[in-house]
Amino acid sequence: MKSLRRFVWRLGRHIYCKARGEPASDEITIDGEADVQRRVIAAAAKNDSSLCVFDIGANKGDWTLPLIAALPPKLQSSERTRVHLVEPVPATRTRLASALSVARVEDLTVVHPVAVSDSNGRAVIHVVEEAGGRSSLVSGAAAVSSGDVDVETITLASLFEKLGVARAQLVKMDAEGHDLAILRGTRDLLAAEARRASCGRPCGQPHVARWSIVD
Repeated sequence: MKSLRRFVWRLGRHIYCKARGEPASDEITIDGEADVQRRVIAAAAKNDSSLCVFDIGANKGDWTLPLIAALPPKLQSSERTRVHLVEPVPATRTRLASALSVARVEDLTVVHPVAVSDSNGRAVIHVVEEAGGRSSLVSGAAAVSSGDVDVETITLASLFEKLGVARAQLVKMDAEGHDLAILRGTRDLLAAEARRASCGRPCGQPHVARWSIVD
């Protein structure tokens, strides 16, 4: 019965995305994300600054690996670039670690086994597909889940503080409907950024791609 529900869920998602006019492919060169990556990388290289990136909902690294491949030589070191990949599902995280190892980019990346949310604590994530990419903290995913996993949750503000990160040049979120909760957990970060801007400190040019809070 659950396999039928998963099929119906995937079919409904396909119809929903088609009705919204979204690309049928998750390829980042189609939806504009690759362009955002290139612009942020170019700004860091031009300003001779370091590059700190967060990939929330890293899955198997399909977003991070193209970003690293696009780095110019001057940014291809752990002193200049650090990519933080957040992936809470153990099976998916194993595939992610394997992909990073094959690409030989472990020195530029750090994988965090947590789920970013609007509070610090614990939650249940519903694993919709064993291959990864569709697991969600949203309660509606339970009906099509192939299994549930208890995970640690942390706000993005708390994760920044824990890592000693003052600022990130790019944050990507793909949390299968949980994105708004993640944004709620960034209030302190956004408030601090607003204070920096009001004090006249440089704040790099923002780059925005088309995306949706509810995926």
